[in-house]
Amino acid sequence: MLEETIEEYKSSIQQFLQVLAAVDVERFNTMPFEGSWTPGQVAEHIILSLQGVPHMLIEAKPVNRAANEKCEAIAGVFLNFDLKFKASPAITPSNEAKNKEVIMNKLRQVSNRMIETMLLYDYTEECTLAEVPTLGFLTRLEWLCLANYHIQKHTHQLRQMQY
Repeated sequence: MLEETIEEYKSSIQQFLQVLAAVDVERFNTMPFEGSWTPGQVAEHIILSLQGVPHMLIEAKPVNRAANEKCEAIAGVFLNFDLKFKASPAITPSNEAKNKEVIMNKLRQVSNRMIETMLLYDYTEECTLAEVPTLGFLTRLEWLCLANYHIQKHTHQLRQMQY
């Protein structure tokens, strides 16, 4: 179960990076339409969201349910592309111009750290440091599902930005 989810996560990161790589450097910091983030800001948002997850995985306890029980509900939220969310301040990107190469390298680093952290712990345990609104506490595997579907949502967003 963990190996399959890690492979899906890796594939999602690769797809995100491919779509991001296809964005012209001149357009990387250009807002495609009013109220949108730039491609660089979308990438920074993913970095900010992934950076915090390994910390959330440290403290956990055994739980008496399937490790992936909430993954379907998480997918239902993040893969519904009609739903729009306002990012919390902690994961809201800055308005500063982004360097495409630096951002892509940082994204690779934080995504690798996520996988490394997942492999250190029992993926079936429920993390106790943060509760996700409407979903409650998540197992380590469910946190990986959340990260994966979040990346897929923003890959879709980047594709919609293509000029």
